[in-house]
Amino acid sequence: MKKKRIILNLGEVIQEIKTHDLWELALYFPQLFFLKKLGNRKGSSSRSFINCPFHKEKTPSFSYVHDGRFWHCFGCHKTGNTLEFFMEYEQVDLFPAVLKLARAFKIPIKFKNDDREIAPEHTKKIYEYYEGWGAPDQKEENTLPF
Repeated sequence: MKKKRIILNLGEVIQEIKTHDLWELALYFPQLFFLKKLGNRKGSSSRSFINCPFHKEKTPSFSYVHDGRFWHCFGCHKTGNTLEFFMEYEQVDLFPAVLKLARAFKIPIKFKNDDREIAPEHTKKIYEYYEGWGAPDQKEENTLPF
């Protein structure tokens, strides 16, 4: 039986993902182009409002606090950070979301029993290998293709 690979620096990768603004997702994922309306206001304590992507509405109720990198919809009451938004919008679990975002934001991933870091260009192979699995424990016998 082959061993499952585990991300050693998962906490660090998640924290790094959370430092990115929500509007940055639009730079890497074309389906999230509507997030560009939030704009780049780093260091600003201002809020931006857009129509919520999770429900139909006429008046914008999706609020993004730039300084805290935090979003909340006053209509459907969903809330979270960049990672949680991506997971909710793409309907993916934590593992595929982390792999996709780490690749987009060029965050290196380090796996257990592996002293080498996985360069951002290799995370594409990793994601393609796991794509469609949902949670990483669904295919215990498989290892990464390199």
